[in-house]
Amino acid sequence: MKEKTKERKFEDIVETERLFLGCLMQNFKSIYNVMDSIEASDFFWEKHSKIYSAMLEFATKGIEFDVYKLHAHFQERNESYVQESEYLFEISERAPSTGADFYGSLIKDSSRLRKIHKFLSHSLSMINCEGEEPGSIIEEIDENYSTLQKQIRKSGYIKESEAIDMALASWADKSSKGVPTGFSDLDNIIVEMEKGQLIVLAASTGMGKSALAINIATNAALTGKQVLLFNSEMKIEDIVMRQVCSKAMIDSRAIKKMDIGSVGGKVQSSLAELYNANLCINKEHDINIAEIQGRCQQKKFESGLDLVVIDYLQLIRLDKAENRTVGVGNICRAIKLMAIKLEVPVLCLSQLNRETFKEKQEPELHHLRDSGNIEQDADHVWFIVKKPNEEDAVQLKIAKNRNGRTGKISLEYKGEYFLFRDYRPAPKDGYYLPPEMF
Repeated sequence: MKEKTKERKFEDIVETERLFLGCLMQNFKSIYNVMDSIEASDFFWEKHSKIYSAMLEFATKGIEFDVYKLHAHFQERNESYVQESEYLFEISERAPSTGADFYGSLIKDSSRLRKIHKFLSHSLSMINCEGEEPGSIIEEIDENYSTLQKQIRKSGYIKESEAIDMALASWADKSSKGVPTGFSDLDNIIVEMEKGQLIVLAASTGMGKSALAINIATNAALTGKQVLLFNSEMKIEDIVMRQVCSKAMIDSRAIKKMDIGSVGGKVQSSLAELYNANLCINKEHDINIAEIQGRCQQKKFESGLDLVVIDYLQLIRLDKAENRTVGVGNICRAIKLMAIKLEVPVLCLSQLNRETFKEKQEPELHHLRDSGNIEQDADHVWFIVKKPNEEDAVQLKIAKNRNGRTGKISLEYKGEYFLFRDYRPAPKDGYYLPPEMF
């Protein structure tokens, strides 16, 4: 017969808390090994939390402490329920002089479990409440889950040796490699889109930034990557039309007029290829950052997530009547943190400010609209600019690359097909010229 599982009792940690505090009283220097990971809120018993808070107060000021100083500390503040001489001295006398790290790890584990228990209990209470709508329940659970993750995963610094081990493991893990854009010259410079990166793509109106974003999303999805696309302006049917036009290389007017004729086979072939692409398109246009985070978390949980594409930053709904520059800056920061948390690259489109058109010059980082946070938080910033004297060619200007070089690459843009592709100049004397990169 299977042995009955013993039920966990959170109050059992109280004795461990006593031993932990006693260790610190015996050797005050031990607190510097644990103060980055153990917080006062991690204690089950409030009295122990108060004692530890007093220890932290001494430690942060660089003052040595012992049981006598702690007693005087509470006596001065008239906190009678903590200051009893017997209790403080009892803790000090019974405790070993070593083991603070070990006892601290047990306290932290118990604290995490209590937080998980509280989260699950609250989630169940919402589900059992008849008046709660499923949508609001999911949003609140997702928000609470994000808060829980931050609480239980919070940690201090790590040693250089640990950082090196993490880096080596990441470099050796083939599954951790980035997401290709589908443009060889671009991937050559950025070495693909990496997990945790915020990539901002900006351009003047009519330069094809939405087309390029959809091209990249489609390219990634067709290689097996799981992609989630947010578009605040286009209907889903229009997004699909653009995909078909770029894949089949047919004019969008043929589809809009239903005058497909001889290109019908191309349309069917493109639809068949796109049908099984790992691309999900968000249905709603008026959406805030919390909803974006929730959808991304849901997608990652249900089927995985490798790339998020947001078209575009300034159309994400601000929930509060706040200064627009501040609001957009906060959204941009939230998107960057989401990329790190979900371990995916996020390609986010942005508008340019009016100064770009007044100055009639190539866009620079300060031309990004509404917020200086964009250029600060972004790992990459790309601009689409017109290539001089070339009708179907544009330049993708990589104005910022946090981990590599900047420069320009040339792309061919067929606007009637909503198609970008690698630019290769016409052959000269039987040889193709190398792509422009400077």
